[in-house]
Amino acid sequence: FYFLQDWAFLPITIAVATIVVGKIMDEHEKQNRMNKTRMLASSFFSENGFKLLKYLLSLTIPSSELQNLLKIDHQWTPEQFIKASALMEHFDFDIHFTPKHLEELKISFSEKRMALLIVTSNPLLFDHENFTDMLWAILHLSDELSIRNDLSHLSETEYLHLKSDIERVLRGLLSNWFLHISYIK
Repeated sequence: FYFLQDWAFLPITIAVATIVVGKIMDEHEKQNRMNKTRMLASSFFSENGFKLLKYLLSLTIPSSELQNLLKIDHQWTPEQFIKASALMEHFDFDIHFTPKHLEELKISFSEKRMALLIVTSNPLLFDHENFTDMLWAILHLSDELSIRNDLSHLSETEYLHLKSDIERVLRGLLSNWFLHISYIK
């Protein structure tokens, strides 16, 4: 009787075990993908991202709020990094640039375009929308600069469009930079 009873519940036991093991394996695989994505982000920031971030920050008039946010110390918690990252998504930057700055960005982007395309083509980024959006913003700005032959004679509309593109790139860079620093810490 007990033998038949065990046989009767065997399919249910197998189903439950399969679901539990499947969830554990999916979570483990997701964690592995996130670690690989973090390594990709680390590579991006060490090779290109930090220099671009530093350059774009030099085009902004620093507010006290931004300066306070950028003062990171060893006591920051992961929650503070997440909060700072979220604040960057809607931060209002006061950006001013000249045609010379745009030319420098254009040259920099043309030199690093292949590296950006390689990073963008990585399938691991599908799980990391914020990082992907940042890369698309960088590529968009790169395209906007490359299609303009003369950056010294921009109309007001073009200037404002490029300014909004630069702000979008800066927001994405800072948002992802905070998450990257949190990961490194």
